[in-house]
Amino acid sequence: LAFVPIPEGSEGDGPAVVLASGSVDGRVFIYPHALCAAGRYSLADPVLAFSNEAAVFSIAATCVNLGDREVDRAVIISAGDQRSDVTLWCGRKTGGGPHAKGDSIWSRVDAGTHWTDEVADGGFRFQCVQSIPRPKFAAANAIVTQQKFVNGTVLVTGSNVGDVRFWDLVVRDATEVAAGPHRPLVGAASSAVPEGPLPHLRRRCNILSAHMGAVEFVDVSGNTVLSSGGN
Repeated sequence: LAFVPIPEGSEGDGPAVVLASGSVDGRVFIYPHALCAAGRYSLADPVLAFSNEAAVFSIAATCVNLGDREVDRAVIISAGDQRSDVTLWCGRKTGGGPHAKGDSIWSRVDAGTHWTDEVADGGFRFQCVQSIPRPKFAAANAIVTQQKFVNGTVLVTGSNVGDVRFWDLVVRDATEVAAGPHRPLVGAASSAVPEGPLPHLRRRCNILSAHMGAVEFVDVSGNTVLSSGGN
């Protein structure tokens, strides 16, 4: 589970933070009513944000500015999976005008099993912008079990083998980003190569075997990162 901040000016009358969850089939869902009194704090009508290629064991979210315009404020979700990969997804606001009173920027478009977050009057569409494979020195059975953004600019990840890693979240031009495979936009007919400024994770440091067992908890207090783990 993770709390996903909504960029300022995008939420209409909805909540400024929404709940998200990852699943063993790789799908990450948004629950637009879970933290909203008007929605009676309901988990009903989840929205599929994106589908990861492997089971998602941890997620973390933040917002970044990709430019000077309001539409350039993006939602960033990092998904850690059972292959020990870290995949960065960027949610951009799609066009459209202001929302009507009571409308949500997250909407279901059909009653079937396929969900999308793209809505006619302006919502968010997620795209994979970076996929970081398991480091060669990491254990073959490593899983990314915990994640947390620090001040929106640093990502801390922990694994089931006790490793803790720190990543800088930076914004660079798409032509400069050495990204992994790009997945298609959810709901789009074809995959699109990212253009313009993009969020990018750059590894800052590794603390191998920081714990004698799985990292089960990561939290932040000011500029202090707390982690806990054990057998």
